[in-house]
Amino acid sequence: MSQINYPAPGSAELVARVQTLLQNEELHINPTRGFDHGAWAVLMHLYPQADVPVVQLSLDRSKSAQWHFDLAKKLAPLREEGVLILGSGDIVHNLSVMSHEHINTIGAAYDWALTFRDQINQAVVENNLDALVNFEQFGEPASLSVPTPEHYLPLLYVMALREDIDDVVIFNDVLVGGSVSMTSVLVGNSGLN
Repeated sequence: MSQINYPAPGSAELVARVQTLLQNEELHINPTRGFDHGAWAVLMHLYPQADVPVVQLSLDRSKSAQWHFDLAKKLAPLREEGVLILGSGDIVHNLSVMSHEHINTIGAAYDWALTFRDQINQAVVENNLDALVNFEQFGEPASLSVPTPEHYLPLLYVMALREDIDDVVIFNDVLVGGSVSMTSVLVGNSGLN
């Protein structure tokens, strides 16, 4: 993956806007760091010509889910300004128990992975932000599905910016190898192209 080059331009103006919105947070700007695979793996399909400015916000894994949700709320003006907020991760992401035998079997999943995915999907549809932020309340299915938070947390950034009038569409809702979900959530537009 380190060989992939997605040459989207950055945006000094957008970086400055994010700095303004997050002025009370400790930020470190790194203009030489390339895009994480979580960004380019999605963007290369949405914008194959890499002709849109992209600014990537890294996650501080030492912070709580509530902290990330609250930080995302501070970015709300960007949405009103026409900035696409893309959170790329997985609801279920446990590579340590992935079944390579079932890697290409659509729908093959551990019971705990299906349970957690369904619980989070329901919370997304119902806009149950408390359940999304406090996902650990789902017990063992949560701890097995989210052994480390960096793949789950991007969902909170998208859901924190959801408004009551927004449509929500869940698609590509499959598990791979039993323990990785490829669930996608579109907020704010019910039409998929």
